[in-house]
Amino acid sequence: MNLVTNKKIAIVGGGPGGLTLTRLLQLQGADVKVYERDFNKDVRVQGATLDLHQDSGLKALEKAGLMDAFKQHYRPGADQMRITDEQATIFYDQHTEENAAGFDDEHFRPEIDRGPLRKLLLESLQPGIAPVRVAVLQTAAQAILPSALALLAEREPGLRVEIAEVPPDHPILHMMFQVSQIPQITSINFWRRSGGVTSERGSDSPHADLRMIADDRGHVMVLMTHNTDVGDSWEREGEDHEFFLQFSPNGYALGTNVVLYSLTH
Repeated sequence: MNLVTNKKIAIVGGGPGGLTLTRLLQLQGADVKVYERDFNKDVRVQGATLDLHQDSGLKALEKAGLMDAFKQHYRPGADQMRITDEQATIFYDQHTEENAAGFDDEHFRPEIDRGPLRKLLLESLQPGIAPVRVAVLQTAAQAILPSALALLAEREPGLRVEIAEVPPDHPILHMMFQVSQIPQITSINFWRRSGGVTSERGSDSPHADLRMIADDRGHVMVLMTHNTDVGDSWEREGEDHEFFLQFSPNGYALGTNVVLYSLTH
């Protein structure tokens, strides 16, 4: 018995995960509607590449009948590593190894750009299925936030479960470095393709925010950032010197402060 046949299902988010699920559900006969913040599929450049694994992403695409399309768009060799010094002397290079991994290897993790992946997923959907734009991103969050906060309150009795902006004078911003403004850090691929733009959603994400849930002493229990990818200032800084200069000092300053705060409060 197929439990989803003729069922109406809403999916929040038209990214790779949401569109893959939409495709799988449609194959089972479900009536699916996707809610997505982007105005259309061409409104912005997509983010960095994704590596798909045999037991997760590739398995899902196989079940969705999209492996042939994936093989036409993935980036051969993008999963391989090359290690050099500052003079570009090569110490290790997987590109020169024989018997490179392929789709029959359980450890193969082919990479694909998000744009082509999203395009092939959109084109696989049934006619008439297109993401419905959600004008306010918080619409979906507001639906689940009460239950999430209630669970947090249950796990931490006495915790004042309120999301608030981190004030400029909060210790977390001044542990070692003086962070006067939350840095807006874009993904490195978007930054390159856009010519240095930091707001990935244009006027919808004009600046970065740092918010928290604190206990009754004011100590931060949950810390969250919005409209910024601080992790890329730590993970991708070695790929582009200009990217490092623009984003990494501020990203490391914020990250270091957070670690020190966590260790001392």
